[in-house]
Amino acid sequence: LGRGSPVLLWNGHVDVVMAGEEKWTHDPFGGLIEAGMLHGRGSVDMKGSVASMAEAFLMLAASGRPLKGTLKFTVVADEETLGDAGTQALAEEGLLQADFAIVGEPTDLRVDVVERGVLWFEIIAHGKTSHGARPHLGVNAVEQMVEVAKGLKDRIPPLLRQRTHPLVSPPCMSLNMFHGGEKSNVIPDYCKLTGDRRIIPGEKGDDVVQELADLVQEYRTEENRLEFAAQKLVLPTETSADHPLAKTLLKNIERVTAEKKSIGGKDGSTDAHIINAGLGIPTVIFGPGDFTLCHRPNERIPLKQLEQAAQILFLTALDLLG
Repeated sequence: LGRGSPVLLWNGHVDVVMAGEEKWTHDPFGGLIEAGMLHGRGSVDMKGSVASMAEAFLMLAASGRPLKGTLKFTVVADEETLGDAGTQALAEEGLLQADFAIVGEPTDLRVDVVERGVLWFEIIAHGKTSHGARPHLGVNAVEQMVEVAKGLKDRIPPLLRQRTHPLVSPPCMSLNMFHGGEKSNVIPDYCKLTGDRRIIPGEKGDDVVQELADLVQEYRTEENRLEFAAQKLVLPTETSADHPLAKTLLKNIERVTAEKKSIGGKDGSTDAHIINAGLGIPTVIFGPGDFTLCHRPNERIPLKQLEQAAQILFLTALDLLG
């Protein structure tokens, strides 16, 4: 919408996670509206933001007001798996050039200027199979991996607790999948452990990978032949709280809601890392909905916030491009 510079980019994703096995109060795919709330998977994370952005975009188009610049609105998939087929594909095709960007994610109408990055990693232990009655004739890859996991959990968290950022939680690590063995009476000759390491601004991605790799290497022997690999590395992002985009959003949030919202940060990872860390475009995260309801049963969003977010985005686009 519009033409020329400056260029404001709005970005949002429509893929969702599974509803899960836990029972929902309402049909997770029913879209029921009750007592001012829209219930359903994806209502918060994050079709709510996409709906607000779409409404604001249509409001601007219908207003007939000429823009002194361009508004881009991109709706993508593949965000929930940190995949390459959504925002990353647009970036590689050169379609995301912009002067500043808003990534729509649930922030409860707060402006988030920081998000943590993430490293997904895997460790593989090799062993030697034998009968369960003669374990001494084999090398148990699962038992070898247990020692590695214990070492990681004993030594990494104390290091991470010393690293802080004022707007996000400290860095953290979790060990989340453990695969090994084929049968109860067979000594396993293979085991794979996968984990998640969250990264704050100030930490360098290569250093985070090397720190874990070095620790794993300490447990490597000729018997277990441990292997470490980084599966996915997403860098943290940060935009100055004094950036005109952040200040304009804050002004319009107060104008629409009559509330003063604080600047914040996001512990999870979004496509902002592609736009900010990857392309160098100043980016903030903003949208309706309570982040704590993401990826959980009974996800729901207030209709009022959807309307307020659309108004805030509309006014912000006019301020920056009008």
